[in-house]
Amino acid sequence: MPKRIVRALGLSLVGALILAALCAGALILGTDGADLSYRTLDYDVTATADGDLKVTEHIDIKLRKRKDDDGKTKPWRSAGIFPPP
Repeated sequence: MPKRIVRALGLSLVGALILAALCAGALILGTDGADLSYRTLDYDVTATADGDLKVTEHIDIKLRKRKDDDGKTKPWRSAGIFPPP
């Protein structure tokens, strides 16, 4: 009985290591980063005299070049979300 347990534990450990190596390789080789990423997201909050809060957001984002299915550059659209510079 002890030989079975040792053998099962050994095979389980080897299988777990192989699976971990495959997952790590897929994560490292399979990702090239996001097309849109936040660099910073800051809030300035001011309390007014009547007790209201005035909140101002400062968003710094990074937009990478995107390609469509034909390999052409796909432009970013703001759709009113991001104000023009």
